[in-house]
Amino acid sequence: MAHYLISIILLLIGIFIFGFGFKRMNTRKIIQDTPSSKIRSMAIGLVEISGKAFVDKYLISPFSQSKCVYYKILIKEYRHVDKSSNWITIDEKEQRIPFWLKDETGQVTINPTGSEISVPVKNEYIKHGEGVNIGINGIHIGVSKPIDYSNLTPIDPHKDFFVNTRNGDRRFYEHYIGLGEQLFITGTAATDPKTPGNIVIKEGDIEKTFIISDTSQKDLLKAMTLQTIALFACGALLMIAGVIVILT
Repeated sequence: MAHYLISIILLLIGIFIFGFGFKRMNTRKIIQDTPSSKIRSMAIGLVEISGKAFVDKYLISPFSQSKCVYYKILIKEYRHVDKSSNWITIDEKEQRIPFWLKDETGQVTINPTGSEISVPVKNEYIKHGEGVNIGINGIHIGVSKPIDYSNLTPIDPHKDFFVNTRNGDRRFYEHYIGLGEQLFITGTAATDPKTPGNIVIKEGDIEKTFIISDTSQKDLLKAMTLQTIALFACGALLMIAGVIVILT
């Protein structure tokens, strides 16, 4: 009976991931088929525009203190329990605000609510010994200490960092969209209900595709192709594993 339950779980997870792969493939096709336009000449409906981000009242990213219109932070803690050691996520938060996107022809308001924001890690830091209490043989016996953002040590986000990793060490990851940063956006252009006569780019009521990226369309499509392949492969493997469990 347990084998059937395991096989059903594997099949369901595989089908879900496979279905998400189809959704990703469809989003990629929409982006590929939507023609790019300048801000001044864009039409109402699904549009694809590029420009630089600006805003009067900006956000400040928590770690690097960068002026931005969006940030996301992730904090992980290295924990050794019994015989296993892992980086565990202990905090994650993001903040986004409306901003303007400007190109050489004009500017338009971007309402990022509901958007998929594709921005890589821009800053990564480590702080040693800030986390859990350590008992005999390095076993975790206490709760995490409060998170302290001060005196962070920068590390290269493109390289793995394992040197002198100890129980309680914390890694701090920061994504953000800075002022003046070049962005590629696919979303729905519609009349701004707050200021009639003005246009805003937002998530559509019918067409939900809304992506904000700091890469070009070409690079974004390439990344989405790799994601789609990975999702199809993972989903197929799980479904095959489910079938094998039933047969055996």
